[in-house]
Amino acid sequence: MHYDAEVKLSKQSLVEIQKFLNEENNWTTGAMDEALSQILVRIKLHDYETQKWRFEDTFCVDADTALK
Repeated sequence: MHYDAEVKLSKQSLVEIQKFLNEENNWTTGAMDEALSQILVRIKLHDYETQKWRFEDTFCVDADTALK
């Protein structure tokens, strides 16, 4: 299964995550929890039909008509 996720990352959240990843000793669990809880905004099942490339959408003519 594939999902589409909308995320929001503020500068402060990024700083807190980088502190943790760099193994710095000055990060706090509260700040990290806050940063992680605000990142994921929306998640939904991926709809392949909306991402599918269509000849008609690009060239404004049906592929069969163009070939004739």
